[in-house]
Amino acid sequence: MIFAPIIITGIAFAIIAFTLIQPIATIVLWGFIGSWVAALIISAIYIFVKTKRSQQ
Repeated sequence: MIFAPIIITGIAFAIIAFTLIQPIATIVLWGFIGSWVAALIISAIYIFVKTKRSQQ
């Protein structure tokens, strides 16, 4: 029964850590997706401009 408070504290700490980490993880994930999409759009625009210039 000595370990019960330690386990409860551990579970509570894990829940608090999860609730704190989850939004950070979501922000990091969206930042990663956003940067990837931005890079894709920039490269697409660059290719489009390059092909337009070569046609003229």
